[in-house]
Amino acid sequence: MSGHREMASLIRTRIGGHVIEMRTNEAAARLGDDPEGVHLMRVAVRRLRSDLRLFRRVLTPIAPADLGPELSWLGAELGAVRDADVLWSVVTDRLDRMPAPDRGAARLLLPALEDGRRAARADLVQALGSERYSTLLVSLDDLATSPISTAAGRQPARRLMPRLARRAWRRLHSAAEALVPRADDPDQLHHLRILTKRARYAIEACDSAGVSGSRKLARRLARLQDHLGELHDLVVARDWLRQATLRRCDADIAFAAGELAEMMWQEQCRLTETWHNPWNGANGTRSRPWSGG
Repeated sequence: MSGHREMASLIRTRIGGHVIEMRTNEAAARLGDDPEGVHLMRVAVRRLRSDLRLFRRVLTPIAPADLGPELSWLGAELGAVRDADVLWSVVTDRLDRMPAPDRGAARLLLPALEDGRRAARADLVQALGSERYSTLLVSLDDLATSPISTAAGRQPARRLMPRLARRAWRRLHSAAEALVPRADDPDQLHHLRILTKRARYAIEACDSAGVSGSRKLARRLARLQDHLGELHDLVVARDWLRQATLRRCDADIAFAAGELAEMMWQEQCRLTETWHNPWNGANGTRSRPWSGG
């Protein structure tokens, strides 16, 4: 079955699934009662962007030229809310670990965090109610139902997918090996996280095609992505604390923010020193979804 599946069928299933996932979580993203709604909708948009990039040669005749930028716009709107939610969690989760005398001063930082969340959510609700978003949905529905008649679309997915995924893997491999065994530049590690995400999505597409070994590698890349994501969240939170402190001329708040920042710094150092462990786990996977590793 999956061994005889054509690329056109695989692409239609994946794109259609991402669009359904996006629409399914739209209501929760609008309401804002459950942060997972925004997260899952954002993931669906990211996967759509990744698949459009991965399958661009197969989809070129039918994919609208402006679809990528429009998905990027929607992803940014969702990302602003998600980032604000994550920042809130990173800060508040550590408040209870602070010495009691300083906890009250640290809580005075929370209204600014909440203001940021409200502003980001208001922008998202406006975006989801816009004509721009409605037009994007129409384009996505058209893409999900348009037939693919290219020569590549008629190729067996199990044979073509490893070649497509190998490109994403090589970019990740080159970047990771250039940083091993250790790197302390947050920007480089954030870029590595982006490459990890792209490689993971490409290899998950291999799994959809029934390519042996891809599921194990995708799981290991997910661990690396989570590790680098936690590291990036701490970097962002420490930068927010720095900026928030500069805006508040209060010694008690500054001291409490410094304690929080130091706590995050210790965690950041640990994650920076150990990111190569999940990378080695992925890179050491013997079974690759392509020949020649």
